[in-house]
Amino acid sequence: MSNVIGGTQGTPYFQVPDSFVRRGDLRDMSGSAVKYYVFLCQQLNQTGQVELEYTNQDICTYTGIKDHNTARKAREELQERGRIRLRKGPSGGFIHSILSDVGNVFTPVKGRKAVRLRIPQERQRREAAFIRRFCYVHGGETNHWDRGGESVCDECHPRVHKHGSPPPESSNSAKSSRKKAVQAAWRQPNADEIGF
Repeated sequence: MSNVIGGTQGTPYFQVPDSFVRRGDLRDMSGSAVKYYVFLCQQLNQTGQVELEYTNQDICTYTGIKDHNTARKAREELQERGRIRLRKGPSGGFIHSILSDVGNVFTPVKGRKAVRLRIPQERQRREAAFIRRFCYVHGGETNHWDRGGESVCDECHPRVHKHGSPPPESSNSAKSSRKKAVQAAWRQPNADEIGF
């Protein structure tokens, strides 16, 4: 089979098994099942991992499938056709194993884990937003987050409460006592610390 698209520079593409068309799956499957499968093939090619975890909400968002019931039916249709195998994932989604024509899970790209588990988006944003910096109050490196262009220590000023909700509002007296404690612990850095 020739690779016309791959020879064109600047045109990204991904692979879908030829048997998907030859066996009549493209013709006979519902539009939602085709969208679902093409999305999984694109993710398989992009990540190099052959078992991908997605929730119903993820699938509906990425594919344009209108509701969870339609996504469920499409998933069942793909299983009946022998295109995917499913199992429940640890974060509540489904781990989709994409299968070859003989029913085997494809081999992952060398150096990649076979399974890519779903990380909730809120957790991704929280983890990605932190950088390690020196905190004078704690006397060492801590996680810092960006507050309007200012780097703020997450231990001194938590962005998200440990239970996932925003930190509770504190009274003015608690704010002033915290401010006094920070001012007492903070000192002007000397020239050696700055690098002069």
